[in-house]
Amino acid sequence: MKTKIKQTAIASLAGLLMAGLISCTKENGTTSSSLETPVLEVTATGTTAVSIAKLQTVLDPAFTYDATELELLLTLKEEEKLARDVYTFLALKYDNQVFSNISKSENTHMNAVIYLLSDYGDEYTSVLAAGEFTNPDFQQLYTDLTTRGTESLIEGLKVGALIEEMDISDIVKDLESMINANVTLVLENLERGSRNHLRAFTRQLTVLNTVYSPVFLSAEEYATIISTPTESGKRYPVNANWRMNKRNPSCLLSNG
Repeated sequence: MKTKIKQTAIASLAGLLMAGLISCTKENGTTSSSLETPVLEVTATGTTAVSIAKLQTVLDPAFTYDATELELLLTLKEEEKLARDVYTFLALKYDNQVFSNISKSENTHMNAVIYLLSDYGDEYTSVLAAGEFTNPDFQQLYTDLTTRGTESLIEGLKVGALIEEMDISDIVKDLESMINANVTLVLENLERGSRNHLRAFTRQLTVLNTVYSPVFLSAEEYATIISTPTESGKRYPVNANWRMNKRNPSCLLSNG
């Protein structure tokens, strides 16, 4: 009798654990059969945001990096902030939703990088006010790009395309030597987002009968990107230990 009661209790406990797992995976966009989820949210116009809620379910909970990786992440944080801040600035000047929509997406891109740094404290996760940068190179870029972008809507859209191809070029180089799985996953998704945003800016320029000439990408690389459809997010296996990762994403920033 005791054995039967014990078996029944174990079976009940197993059922409760399974129900909890199914509930958690459903909340994060997965099912009990697949246990996979994309981390990108892509609209019909190509605006591509990163879901932090889903990102945390697929990353390895061990957020540790060497000095080179930390330096890369800090630079990437500023680069994504540059895109956000420039687009936010241009959205106030032009009645064109591409700037406001993509600026909001870029905020999620920056937050994805900040989330990777969440174990390292304010020194690594904080950012300055809009239009202000720790890195003097990005400070100068912000001044140059916003100045150029105010010349006309066409120049503003060209600035958007320039930023996106710059991001793509830098991420491709970063991925060549990256071995950290968490950083690689985020970089790959930021690259997809930048390709989608480059397509979006190019479409806007095409409507205005303007041909964009790439600067950071070769003509062949650029042509390949804009000639292919908007990319959806790749699906990733949900990490079985993701619920153990109790980081409070209070360091993440709203757009602006």
